[in-house]
Parts: sequence; structure tokens; C-alpha cells
Amino acid sequence: MPEQQRWTLQRLFFGRFARGSRGRRKIERHAEMANLKKQMAAELGRVKWRVIAQEITKQIGAVLDVGIADHVLLPVWNKWESLQQYRDSDKYPANESVIVPLVNHGIQSGHAPHIDLLMNGVEIGRLELNVNVGLGLEGVNLRVQDGRIWQIQAGSCTGSGQLECAFRGQSIYKIERKSRRFDLKNGITLKEGVPIPALP
Repeated sequence: MPEQQRWTLQRLFFGRFARGSRGRRKIERHAEMANLKKQMAAELGRVKWRVIAQEITKQIGAVLDVGIADHVLLPVWNKWESLQQYRDSDKYPANESVIVPLVNHGIQSGHAPHIDLLMNGVEIGRLELNVNVGLGLEGVNLRVQDGRIWQIQAGSCTGSGQLECAFRGQSIYKIERKSRRFDLKNGITLKEGVPIPALP
């Protein structure tokens, strides 16, 4: 599996939730979801609630299947003043690549995606996710060329992730996971490169 695909929120922290039934059962049995089940039954008649709960869990997994590089690391690094110099095409010609070592550092990142639940095309509720990720990175290098980051090289990463699901203002599921140490020996290649934006 390509390194970039392996480094996702789901695979690093929440894979067990997406693959297993424990998370689905906890969500399914919460009082607010029981009320939703009654509402749907009143509107649609008999419903296959287990199938619906499985689909909700599946959609949560899909929302979490986003790249750590694109959604956590790069948004932070691109705010670093120290990377601004690599936008200078006179000092760093477009046909030359530069290896930029990063100091050991930590990153905290929060995300709040949501999943709209529809019945007959009408929204009947919104599942709100609160995702917090903390990463510790050591010995990481960036390959930069033409004002873009093309590859994350070497180094290692450890971290923790927290996921909370809320529905109609009620917390219905919470989980916390720690990742094992990952080595970036194969690097993460970024297709087409990621531009280093000018800072205001």
C-alpha cells in the first residue's frame, strides 16, 4: 500500500471503529438514536435499523479516511516562516530540489466534520464529529522544488487521536486511540507538489 494512503486518520487511529461492530452497537443503542429509529419507523413503516446503523458507521469511517499529510501536517508547515525562503526562484531555481530538515516538533490539530442524515430527501438530523489529533515528529525532511513540497522523507511519527460523535446535542460515542511509532523510510510523495503559500 502506498505510504500516503496508509497515513490517514482512520488507519492510524480509528481503524478498529470503522471495521468492527462495537462502535456501531454503542451508537445504535443510544437513546437519541433510538428516538431516530422510532421517527423513521413512524414515517417509513418497518425499517432495517441494523442496516441503517451499519451505513452510519461506514460513513463515519469514510469521513475519517483523510490523509494526515494533506489535512494535518502541511496546513501547519505551510505557516512556518522558515519555509518562505524556498519560494525565491532566484535563490532556489525551479530545476533544483532542496532537502529541508525539520526540527523535532509536535502538532495539534482539530477537525469538526459532520454527516447529514436524510429521510425522503429531507434532513432529519446531523451527526457531528469532533476529531482531535496530536502528533510527535522526529527527524523529518521535506523535499522542496519550485516553491512546492514534493515529498515528506525519513523521520518517524507517534501520536494520539480522539473522536467524539454527537447527535441532536447529545454525545453518543467517544473513543481515544494511540498510534504505534511509524517510520517514514519510504517517504510520502505528494502528487503535483503542494505550493508553499506566501504568508501575509
